Amino acid sequence: GAEAAASFGKVLRIDPNDAAALLQRGLALLPTDPAAALRDLDAAIRVSPNWAAAWATRGQAQEKLGRREAASADYRRAFELGYQGPWLNRKIEALGG
Repeated sequence: GAEAAASFGKVLRIDPNDAAALLQRGLALLPTDPAAALRDLDAAIRVSPNWAAAWATRGQAQEKLGRREAASADYRRAFELGYQGPWLNRKIEALGG
């Protein structure tokens, strides 16, 4: 939670464009500050727009927050970028392929 977010914040002060640190801080913030978490996940995608894992992760966050349409769009993009995972395949099948 908070400790992890603070640690990734230190990394981001050194390199604000570290997509992996943005993604990890977003995950750490998700339970306590969903808005901040989504800002970090959005930033990770802006920094690294072809990183399929970032799209999949943001999709999971969107789904947890009840934003189904946004989650579906993120899942589709992750799939298009080649993200592999049985859970994602099931999501894409449920969305109609």
